Amino acid sequence: TLLGKPTVSVGRRRELGALLGAWDHAVEEPAGSVVLVTAPAGMGKSRLRYELLRTLRQRGESFTLLEGQGDALSAGSPFGLIVPAIRRWAGVRDGDPAERVQEALGRKLARRVDDDDVERLWLFFCELLGAPVMHSDDPALRAARGDPMLLGEATRRAFADWIAAEADAQPVLLVLEDLHWGDLPSVRFVEAALNRAMERPLLVVALARPEVHERFPALWEKHALQEVRLAALSRAASLQLVEQVLGSVDEGLAEEITSRAGGNAFYLEELIRAAAEGEGSRLPPTVLAMVQTRLDALGPEAKHVLRAAAVFGEVFWTAGVEAMVGESVGARVDEWLEDLATREIVTSRPSARFPSQREWRFRHALVRDGAYELLTTEDRALGHRLAGEWLRGAGEQDALVLAEHFARGGDAPEAARWFSRAAEQALEGNDL
Repeated sequence: TLLGKPTVSVGRRRELGALLGAWDHAVEEPAGSVVLVTAPAGMGKSRLRYELLRTLRQRGESFTLLEGQGDALSAGSPFGLIVPAIRRWAGVRDGDPAERVQEALGRKLARRVDDDDVERLWLFFCELLGAPVMHSDDPALRAARGDPMLLGEATRRAFADWIAAEADAQPVLLVLEDLHWGDLPSVRFVEAALNRAMERPLLVVALARPEVHERFPALWEKHALQEVRLAALSRAASLQLVEQVLGSVDEGLAEEITSRAGGNAFYLEELIRAAAEGEGSRLPPTVLAMVQTRLDALGPEAKHVLRAAAVFGEVFWTAGVEAMVGESVGARVDEWLEDLATREIVTSRPSARFPSQREWRFRHALVRDGAYELLTTEDRALGHRLAGEWLRGAGEQDALVLAEHFARGGDAPEAARWFSRAAEQALEGNDL
């Protein structure tokens, strides 16, 4: 939505057609296929993903959807893309009791996986999700636990076998957002799944900024990766969105908004907001200036909440923000977040990574970056230390995330402890 109005996607018919064509090919001529959508920040990658899923559902397609997303703060963290996708599929969260994770995985795997393979996949998935079956006498698991490299190989094979079993039942769509903040173990797991699903209906759709090629050279090159590069929105498409949202508007203002946006979908939307609020005569000249102007218009308490939220990254939690802002504001954090959601700055998520927590997300990474830039150096350090402490208590299992928070918060001993654990996780993922 934009200014509370549902908007029709503009200017992306060709790109959406390419994704739908790749899907149809993967389903009609079963084969593991992969499409990489690349574009700079703000060009509309997430909207294209939304339109793909919306169209498939409107067509009545039956498929298994698996979704993972990278994050700037945890970039490179082993299994940072894959583990959250498995958790969402299984219906479990960070911090859930091991027994609940084990039960959920066993139940879900038994629906698709052959009886002969269920226990093996279950044991290694439990290891991957941090809920190990402690008293198992399985010889393969015992051997793998003594050799991190062997554990990584066995877990990767289990992942590939699981994807194959899901694809035998119905087509599988694996969506990886912000792959440029992804990790090598996850990329290798996807490679293994593509190898295993050579004659099965599997489509991987990865979305990333152009620097993904520097982070992952020769990405999935054995699988004829198709790259879709999002170009700038055309003048006609930009004008269409301006008219769709603002209705009858001065032609000169519409042209100025379109010209200033330069085809960047996010910047275009922010300029439309400014014009709707009567700021059309003094539109900020850059994306960052646009974001800063919008945030500056908020009241002091709302900005305080937003700055605290930005310390966590794009995703944050009500209780986490409450732990950072102090009692005077903390009691009203949820109220302020609801207000920010109404202003289309953040959005509430239907499910949360941590049990009994309300989870939120910035509407765009550029808004989060703008809020983070409002923090002083001292406030950033304090915020990261407090965020690390809250996440540790909430059950965060990604050691690199905790290490980064404590390092940026100036707690060297605690950072060292978690960096050590992150190195162990990297070894288990064959990332060293």
